[in-house]
Amino acid sequence: MSRILNYDACNEFEIAIFGAYFLADFPTFNRLASSTLTDIYALCSQSSSPAQAPSKMVSLLDILGAMAAPPSGTQTRCTLREIQRLIPGVAPAPDTIVAPSWAHRVRSDCIMIGQLTSAYYSQVWYDWDRGIQITVFVWPDNAGSYSRMDQRLPGPGVFYKWDPSKCVWVPDCQQPTPPGGHGIPRPNFIETDGGTCRAIIEKNRYFGTISIWTAPLRNQNETSEADFWLWFNDRDQGVIFSRAPASSLTLTDYQTFVRDAKIDACIFDDPTNEIPVCPTHPSTVVANAPTFVRLLQQCAVR
Repeated sequence: MSRILNYDACNEFEIAIFGAYFLADFPTFNRLASSTLTDIYALCSQSSSPAQAPSKMVSLLDILGAMAAPPSGTQTRCTLREIQRLIPGVAPAPDTIVAPSWAHRVRSDCIMIGQLTSAYYSQVWYDWDRGIQITVFVWPDNAGSYSRMDQRLPGPGVFYKWDPSKCVWVPDCQQPTPPGGHGIPRPNFIETDGGTCRAIIEKNRYFGTISIWTAPLRNQNETSEADFWLWFNDRDQGVIFSRAPASSLTLTDYQTFVRDAKIDACIFDDPTNEIPVCPTHPSTVVANAPTFVRLLQQCAVR
């Protein structure tokens, strides 16, 4: 069982943050037959001088500060075997490992996390032979309802309105393609972008067998400004996609990843000839759009 955790900068629920991670995985739950927590709480409430922690440890700055000055002094070196006790099956990447690749047709259902304070649903439809990729984003808006935007590569972003009478999304307006346009990523983008395998995990009880890769995100000057982290299982199916340092794109959790998918041609129908350009002022649905769409355009090949 997995649960997505996300929060805004104030972290009003004071959830402990273990590093800069946004995915919490609960493999099992055990119900206790009895508990002494009530007795412990009663003793703590009777204390005349409760201990004061130096920090509530509920922000990334708290974590980084604690790691920079651990109570035991300098950090202790550890061996690979000691690490494997914590993460069974983890090991350095072998020299013979081959970079994973997408198929020419991929369909995926995803849960994404950006800068919104809630996770949101997404779909990916990718067809290399047609030269089209559509990423569907559905996210909660400020009015308590939902908004949808389809990022078409190559092409504009298409915004939709929900028609409750017909229970369908209706194309509403489009956000023009930036000058120069963008194509779609190659199926072997990890290899062509100079990706590096950081580690493998073999036959782990919870993770199975996966390889963990990074590929650089380059700016217009062809210098790297971030890394994409990608987890693939042993069947070349995507598991996790994320960006570090995190910005508008944080994490994509692939719920399904269908290689060689059968995709109906109507999925790629283009409604842009029938809808106007989105208003730029004042911004309505456009203002709420996930800003990591620009990153999708940056990492695509021209």
